[in-house]
Amino acid sequence: MGNAAASSSIAGASTPDQGAGEEKSGTATTRPVNNMLVMPAFLLEPAPEGCCSPLMAEDVPLYDLQWDQKQADFSDCTFVEKRYNVGAYSGQMRNEKREGYGVCQYQGIAVYAGFWQSDKYHGQGTFKDERSEYSGDFSDGHKHGEGQELWFEDGTRYIGQFHKGVKQGKGRYIWRNGNIYEGDFSNDVVEGYGILFWPDEREYEGQWRNGMQHGEGLFFDAQGKETQVYFWHGEKLASKEVYDTKRQNAAATNAKVAGTTSAGKGPDVGAVNVRGPGVAGTTGSPQQP
Repeated sequence: MGNAAASSSIAGASTPDQGAGEEKSGTATTRPVNNMLVMPAFLLEPAPEGCCSPLMAEDVPLYDLQWDQKQADFSDCTFVEKRYNVGAYSGQMRNEKREGYGVCQYQGIAVYAGFWQSDKYHGQGTFKDERSEYSGDFSDGHKHGEGQELWFEDGTRYIGQFHKGVKQGKGRYIWRNGNIYEGDFSNDVVEGYGILFWPDEREYEGQWRNGMQHGEGLFFDAQGKETQVYFWHGEKLASKEVYDTKRQNAAATNAKVAGTTSAGKGPDVGAVNVRGPGVAGTTGSPQQP
């Protein structure tokens, strides 16, 4: 798991003195998100029919959901127990498809308990395997909406918004070492505006890009003293003048690449444009002034 790397990377952030895949069985695969985090990724597609191991009935209460499912009427669904080549399903069905509430126990320890629509995870549910557990909203087979994810190996946790299977929007990421990030994510990466809290009450509040501090920000030491800081792709800069020069050079380069005759101001690469509702992760080691 890459979350161990996440903890060590955050823990190794410089001090103020230092300055400047898919798996159709429903089991988890890992997908690198950036240099700092490796998030588990689930492809939540219906399993093909066939022969499989039986559903362990004693597992069902562990994943019993208490939420109200109001977006659909399942009164015409029938309760069935059905075997697939990667697991067994026990729950409601409609027109030979999983619909309503049901539990699918996959081979191994992976299990999904929650609501279904047209043979896909849809609504509120919980998916758990040997690596992690996700509880929250699903749509069309993907994590989508509000949810939280816990990784067992190192205890890291994400609580926030998802969009079509990735962290997108506002969220909070908590590391085992006590570091906490709150802010924007985009496509599973810290992107936009956010705050990084250290356990000793230091904080960085500012802009992030592609998982790294990028742009303007504020650093607060343990006594609350505020310092204006500037970063460029994770590198702490000596002054605002250096930062402005880098922005101007980048704008000129972008304008040249775009085929314009004048650099003009160009895109503000020092500021982060958040795509969608936006939440973030981080690459590299967050720096402190």
